[in-house]
Amino acid sequence: MLKEFERIVRIPMKNKPLFEGIDESFPLDIIGSTLHMDEKEVEANLETKGNTKGFSLNFLLERAHTLLKAESLDACYSAIALAINGIVIFPNMDGFIDMAAICVFLTGNPVPTLLADVYYYMSHKYTKKKGMIACCAPLLYQWFLEHLPKTGAWVEQTDVSWPQRLGSLRSEDLSWYSKEYINMDIIFSCGDFPNLPLIGTQGCMNANPVLSLRQLSYPMEGPPEARSLEAFLLLDFGVENPSLSQRIKEA
Repeated sequence: MLKEFERIVRIPMKNKPLFEGIDESFPLDIIGSTLHMDEKEVEANLETKGNTKGFSLNFLLERAHTLLKAESLDACYSAIALAINGIVIFPNMDGFIDMAAICVFLTGNPVPTLLADVYYYMSHKYTKKKGMIACCAPLLYQWFLEHLPKTGAWVEQTDVSWPQRLGSLRSEDLSWYSKEYINMDIIFSCGDFPNLPLIGTQGCMNANPVLSLRQLSYPMEGPPEARSLEAFLLLDFGVENPSLSQRIKEA
């Protein structure tokens, strides 16, 4: 799914740093240089909401409007991009771009964090046995559509409800994998983990790529090892389990 998400959002991941969690002590000069602000301006406009710092949406939009009138387009685009990052892509609080969204924005590499958030919200909602996935829904919808048939009876059933259309699908109707992934190396484990630990904007969890072997047209010579299927869901970035959180960052 990581490569699929990369293609959908059209942001390359190669040679870019990863989001490693919220860093409230992130150097103000780095935030400032990205947003074309000096340190004093950054410090003056960072607000505290809940238990994190960030920028209000109103501040970023007013700044973008001022910069647009001054024809400082690069700075204007940076303010708008950060607002989109915190309100649309990684929303947490209404009208507020929190430090998690800021840190992801500074990496220039949102794709792994998007995948982590999808897994996090799906796992969290499943554990709670209630709730809806909202912030990742458009991305999941687009990913879902890419695996559905592009021609034939499926496309022609425009007057049939979605549940009925989905119920008519067979395994051979689905596009399980893209040919561009043939012979591509698959990462099954990371660090001392038998699977892949992921860090999202809300917490940490893991993915089990070994389960996708068959989907990617690779043979499965036997059942996967139990340890490669172990799952964890770490809320609040390991406040209650700092040792696991540190292991994830090191991996």
